[in-house]
Amino acid sequence: MADWSYSREIVEAVEDFEEDHEEMLEAIELCENEDEVNGVLAVNGVTRAGYDEYLKLQAINESCSGGDWNYGVALVADENWVSYVQDMLAETDQTNRIPSYIVIDWDATAENIKQDYRCFDLDGTTYWYRA
Repeated sequence: MADWSYSREIVEAVEDFEEDHEEMLEAIELCENEDEVNGVLAVNGVTRAGYDEYLKLQAINESCSGGDWNYGVALVADENWVSYVQDMLAETDQTNRIPSYIVIDWDATAENIKQDYRCFDLDGTTYWYRA
């Protein structure tokens, strides 16, 4: 499982798989059951895990496409969300004007900023991206 940083990486992974396995994907569409799908995968040297990964990425790509998704938006793992917000606000000079004696509740601030973002789950990790 890859760690994703930008949506474009997912777009390219899906596009690459589809280009590399165009005929196989067409054959899978004709399959009537999972045994036939597994047979097509085996003949083409694709593991079931590799195909399942493609299906997951394809579903995410379809549900998230639009806006800047295809061009590349930052994907932030939920575990990194608060530090991402801290960095983003510092880079845009929004925290430099706050006196040092004022304490910012970063967890609450990060939660408030989520309203401008969408998320998806992939293999137990929630990723946030600007909608």
